[in-house]
Amino acid sequence: MEHTLTAAMLSAASISLLSFVGCGGGEVTPGAAATVGDVAIYDAYAPASPLNDVGSLYFTIVNRGDAEDTLTAVTIPAGRAQLHEVVTVDDVTRMRPLTLLPIPAHGVLKLAPGGYHVMLSHLGTRLAVGDSLEVKLTLSSAGTIAFKAAVLTYSEVVRRVEESVPRDP
Repeated sequence: MEHTLTAAMLSAASISLLSFVGCGGGEVTPGAAATVGDVAIYDAYAPASPLNDVGSLYFTIVNRGDAEDTLTAVTIPAGRAQLHEVVTVDDVTRMRPLTLLPIPAHGVLKLAPGGYHVMLSHLGTRLAVGDSLEVKLTLSSAGTIAFKAAVLTYSEVVRRVEESVPRDP
């Protein structure tokens, strides 16, 4: 059973993340986890979760097209997924749910620790290093991109995100 979160569905704390490995719709761009039309997914990672049922997901979306696209939903087979951003106001940091994220024409949208991310909840189990998770992104123009995410240690996720090279849109 698949669950798609909307802005009204709030999640728990952002603690885990997943790494995307392979299988999207359309022709695959070299180095991309998945590609559909002018949009490609890169550098997707998730740390193993120390708690049951919650996690987070980070990745980079590159739009090589002439028009803006919008990430409108993230779906996983078991559990819920919701777009979030981390904001700091008056030295207080909080997570805020989002209903969509724009991806500029010839631009890059990066989901990373401390910024935009996908909250995962109601997973039914902890995410452990070596696990994988099927993920579907829905974009307003490009359509659906499906791929698998592999779970890494938190330190490995942070290292890979920090070392990721910006992709040329």
